[in-house]
Amino acid sequence: MSLELGFEDDADEDEKYLGLAMELAEDSLRQYLENRQTLPQEEVRNIVIQIASLLVFIQSRNIVHHNLKPPNILKVRQVWKVADFGLSRMLTQGTSTKTSPSQQIGAFAYQPPESYQGEIHPAWDVWSLGILLQEMLTGTHPFAATTIPELMMKVMTQEPEFPQGLSREFVDILNGCLAKNPRQRWTAQQVLDAVQPSSSNRGNTLQSIEGLDLSSERPGINYYKLRDLLAAKQWEEADLETAKRMWEVMGRSDKEWLRSEDIERFPCKDLKIIDKLWVHYSQGKYGFSVQKKIWLECGSPTFPIFDNDNWERFCDRVGWSSAPEWIDVDEALSPSLPFMSYIGYGEGWPYRVSLALLARGDL
Repeated sequence: MSLELGFEDDADEDEKYLGLAMELAEDSLRQYLENRQTLPQEEVRNIVIQIASLLVFIQSRNIVHHNLKPPNILKVRQVWKVADFGLSRMLTQGTSTKTSPSQQIGAFAYQPPESYQGEIHPAWDVWSLGILLQEMLTGTHPFAATTIPELMMKVMTQEPEFPQGLSREFVDILNGCLAKNPRQRWTAQQVLDAVQPSSSNRGNTLQSIEGLDLSSERPGINYYKLRDLLAAKQWEEADLETAKRMWEVMGRSDKEWLRSEDIERFPCKDLKIIDKLWVHYSQGKYGFSVQKKIWLECGSPTFPIFDNDNWERFCDRVGWSSAPEWIDVDEALSPSLPFMSYIGYGEGWPYRVSLALLARGDL
């Protein structure tokens, strides 16, 4: 996002126009759901991670979005972003603020019970996220109603209704998001933690590496050498081996680099094998999924990357501000590996390949 001043050369000095240039969205969650009705659990998980990461960020700055709903969630290059902060509130009196109930603006379907009394609380957005979660999973509203008075009555007096077949995991998240008392409602960080296991626990949740099928989806390719290099903690050799196998899988060994479209089509099975091996043998320190968690925490930055504080913060945290040969991986504290410059360097801008991978919903 950038700001530019523009005015005609012969215009009066007082006639200056302030313009706001924004990314072009490809889709909205409303349109996306209209075309699909419901979404697969892993895709829902990815969308919730991205929204909850944004809520964690704005809540840390005492901001309430105040109008979270499908039309305000936009898809930009495979990344879901929250838009329209026109109704957002900065909380200056502690943990909540009051306004006249008659002045409440926004979509009633996503408003929490405290909104009817004019209370604006940080937990408002988490309630809205809970409604969105159920709609994405089942196409239903937890307080189904045909009129606004009926909806308000159910929100204030009844418990949410969850369709049969929802997993215990998502039911727990929905209950946490839809607690009527905002002070008992989950925080955005609790939602994020629930849908995304922490990197410190990943090594314990992986299946046994000895029993992991290391064969590629592509015939004749496997990841046994990568496993052995990682087991021996030969990080730099493993980094190059990762790139070589990824080139081979996409039929680009002669080019020795991948394009963004190659990353988007890279087999899910292979991506998960590579990530599991890295996370397991580094004890949760390295891996694509570790990098993605940090990327989400930094606001899921996309292009333009230059003069983008979120992108710079992400690169600093994962150690991508240095060339790979400058990194002492034995001493590094950041999850710099696998280093995407190896995998997509030939494209000229490995950042494009990095962002294509980080935006993968199955990672």
